[in-house]
Amino acid sequence: MASYNITLKNEKTGYYNNIALLLILLNLAFFIYLSIASGEKQWRNAAILGSALIAACLLVDVFLGRIRNNEGFMYRDIAFVTIAFTWWQLGFWIPGVIIPLLGILYQAAKRPLQARFSQEKIVYTSFFPLHITWNQCANAVLKDGLLTIDLKNNRIIQQPVDETKTRITESDFNDFCREQLRVNIPVQNK
Repeated sequence: MASYNITLKNEKTGYYNNIALLLILLNLAFFIYLSIASGEKQWRNAAILGSALIAACLLVDVFLGRIRNNEGFMYRDIAFVTIAFTWWQLGFWIPGVIIPLLGILYQAAKRPLQARFSQEKIVYTSFFPLHITWNQCANAVLKDGLLTIDLKNNRIIQQPVDETKTRITESDFNDFCREQLRVNIPVQNK
């Protein structure tokens, strides 16, 4: 049974990384300010500890990013968890709940996108996975590093392929798609 797994480029990953870094830096700046300006010893200690841990996570993240691809490391996620614990230590529950949720959304947004083609269906992993049967599909083609899925409801999914992670022959893939579309054409009554 033939099937194809195509990894797609997530062109917004840099944007998501910048937003996450900005959020971490804003919290770090607030905790540093709180560690200096707070008169309450418990708050000052929590802010100092949180600031130190967040700064350490960011330094390790930057260091590893400079020497090799930092894609698989979770130091920013550890920073999000540290921020949440620091907010909880300070007694602020709302930011302590919102920050981990933003961290989960960050992880979901930067995960690799994939399109899996099997004889039964196409699974496109966007934020919510999209399951497309061949009967719903008008055409699927891979040409010049661009995957295009044309649906019968006039919706088009078009995404560049990450060719470093996907090793398939365009002609074989296109032949597979044509065959699935031909086999799954609904029979019309005359």
